[in-house]
Amino acid sequence: MPVRALQRDRLSTITLDVNDAWILEVDYLKTIDGLLAWVPHQGSENNVPGIKSQPNTNSVSKLLVCHDFKGGYTENLFERGYSFEFWHLIDAFIYFSHNRVTTPPRGWIEAGHRRGVKVLGTLIFEWKESKPDLCKCLYQGNPYFPPNSKEPAFAIDSAIKLIQMAQDRIFDGYLLNIETDLNFLPPVEYYPGGEEERDKDEQAFMDEQKLAGLKMLLTPELRRSRVDRMTRNALAIEKWTAYIKEEGKRLVGPHFEVIWYDSVTTAGNLEWQDALTTLNAPFFMAAGNIFTNYTWASPIPTPPGGFPPCPVQHHPKLLQSARMAIHLNQSASQVYIGIDVFGRNCYGGFDISKSLDMIFPTSLPDLGLSVALFAQGWTWERAKDDGTERSWTEWWNDDLRLWLGPSKPNSDNVPVSGYFGPRKRSLTYTEISPFYTNFSRGSGKAWWMFGTKVYDAVAPDSDDHLERSGWTDVGASFPMPDRLWPQTRILDLPNEENKDCHLVDTTFDGSWIAKDIMLDESDVWQGSTCLKLTFTSKLILDNSLIPGFILPLCTLSDLNVTTPGKYSLTIMTKFPGITTDHPTILPQILWADDKSPVCSYALSDSSTLLSRNHIANGWYCIEVEALLTRPADTSFTTPVLGLQITSVNPDDTLNRRIYASFECLIGSIVLNPVDRTHKAVSSDACVATWKPLQLPGDGSLQTLWGVLSWDKEENYRGSGYFDIVVSVKTDLDHSTMRSTLEDEVLWLGSSTAEKKWNSFVVSGLDLQEIPNYNQTIKVGYVVNLMNYKRRLTCRR
Repeated sequence: MPVRALQRDRLSTITLDVNDAWILEVDYLKTIDGLLAWVPHQGSENNVPGIKSQPNTNSVSKLLVCHDFKGGYTENLFERGYSFEFWHLIDAFIYFSHNRVTTPPRGWIEAGHRRGVKVLGTLIFEWKESKPDLCKCLYQGNPYFPPNSKEPAFAIDSAIKLIQMAQDRIFDGYLLNIETDLNFLPPVEYYPGGEEERDKDEQAFMDEQKLAGLKMLLTPELRRSRVDRMTRNALAIEKWTAYIKEEGKRLVGPHFEVIWYDSVTTAGNLEWQDALTTLNAPFFMAAGNIFTNYTWASPIPTPPGGFPPCPVQHHPKLLQSARMAIHLNQSASQVYIGIDVFGRNCYGGFDISKSLDMIFPTSLPDLGLSVALFAQGWTWERAKDDGTERSWTEWWNDDLRLWLGPSKPNSDNVPVSGYFGPRKRSLTYTEISPFYTNFSRGSGKAWWMFGTKVYDAVAPDSDDHLERSGWTDVGASFPMPDRLWPQTRILDLPNEENKDCHLVDTTFDGSWIAKDIMLDESDVWQGSTCLKLTFTSKLILDNSLIPGFILPLCTLSDLNVTTPGKYSLTIMTKFPGITTDHPTILPQILWADDKSPVCSYALSDSSTLLSRNHIANGWYCIEVEALLTRPADTSFTTPVLGLQITSVNPDDTLNRRIYASFECLIGSIVLNPVDRTHKAVSSDACVATWKPLQLPGDGSLQTLWGVLSWDKEENYRGSGYFDIVVSVKTDLDHSTMRSTLEDEVLWLGSSTAEKKWNSFVVSGLDLQEIPNYNQTIKVGYVVNLMNYKRRLTCRR
């Protein structure tokens, strides 16, 4: 999240040295000159344990989201806005804007990577005014000579800078979008005939411009010059694209990805093909992927009324793309069929299933094509029928409807999740990454630590009917309980007969009903949200209730569990209204068969309850050690985090109190691999530094300006975050911090708000706000929520 506003608006007045330039660095560049002049500010220290070099060899259809939202870079730390929350359904995410070079903000990168989703930037050239920049991108700098050639093909400088930017900011590649024709003059060194040929072509180009580009007036000689010039530039782009792909894979890792947007052709003309064709196939081969233009379904080649529910043949553009991929000996899954969620020249919005039905018709063989959804923020941007804006709650309900389906299923409105289930991840980290979630979204109204609200962004009695009061920080978004949506599944507890077999699904005919499943912001353990579950029993046997059930909760991935072995699971729970004799919730690892028509589940091996302790504010910490083994049935391939919920309190052995209905809150869940010494993998040591910042003419000693930094640690990457607090006390640990949050500690913000994962900028903190400030000592604490250890002490 969020951070306290303090005086962050004054940071732009600070003169920073080169090591601190990242504080004010923007996430985009407007020109190629800016790209060529760019140098990595964050240094090698920012390359924390990153993504392991693993390409995606999965040939099944993939889902990509291209985030074209109000021009990009709209996130506001001090207002509640749009955030994307359905990462479990997608394979890649492109952050898009109309700036020349768009790199994803750090929060979006973190949110994607902690789910194993690739996050890409964008390189874009639009219309004729972009041609000078495109020429610089291709030809300015050090020339590249192909093997056995004495003539340069293109310049490498822009490609190298783009690759370095991906390394420095830890994202995974680029969308290349060239939406202008290629009629411009290369430098003289790129003409085989040297100056003579260049001068002749320049004269032809000038003569052509005098005719205002009217092709019908061109002489045959001018026409040949134009064709040769544009073809030469197209060939340079093709080779440059292959270079950035290959060098990116070499320098960043084989997961580095380049996606070509269906725009210019090999003849250098701007002619959207709406398919993979002979005119864009060389660019597809150079990049490795293509994102087709989204007008492929228009005009609709069927009678009025559109496509029938069950097409009798594949759409010709789709069939053409699939056949061309096969002809090129490539997977059809490398072809992303574009769909504009705004519905421009295609089916979009809540009718998006009509476009998806054309791509995946149930009555015809699957072509194996992938899908690229463009501008998924439609749910936020569209106005209501009366022209007014939607409130945040109205948007959230619409977004749930688009991705997961309406609360009341409608066969005519199939959501995106009806076509793409939880994805097989293509990214893994250097080490097994702990799984952590507190179910927080990328926006909120407040922030909590250890069950205590430490920041409230909504003013009392505020009239905020649009619910914009709050904050937006996508880096604070954590995995959602994706297995609860759109249909919550309830499974029987295992017994001796079925413990090694499929768990019996009793969702519709069992004794327990999931009465209410919601993300709650009123009583939270960490972050901004908790998971609120309400259950009731509908069946009584022999005057007693069936004691419990298993609830599939979150999809895990290769990020979290890879090899059989022991894993430590920690869950924070709370039972509102029940002060003693609580029901029992134990985390479990399940295995899912996602390929079956109705997903079935099997239980992993045994788990052992290690401890159950009250921590603070009614929250209990439950620790379990689980032995992970793969089922004998190899169809179960997806690991899933589940909950074993028992209505019988295990501590009430005499009275055997049983609950017919109850409500519980899940505050956070941590899954950690356990090493051979049976200790949870964690890192305790962390060293911090404090670097003061001085505003010009600001000699006041009553405000604190500076950068708090801490060293990298191997097990942070990809899962957790840090909270930053300040206190005059020098002996705080987690236990005393929990009990003194309201009167001894001041929360400043979370690490997700900064451009560097291991730094936090303190921007004008009024020292009088620090509880019990005594003018002699201030101690900053960075709290890592992954393993509940105090991370560092830093005195000023």
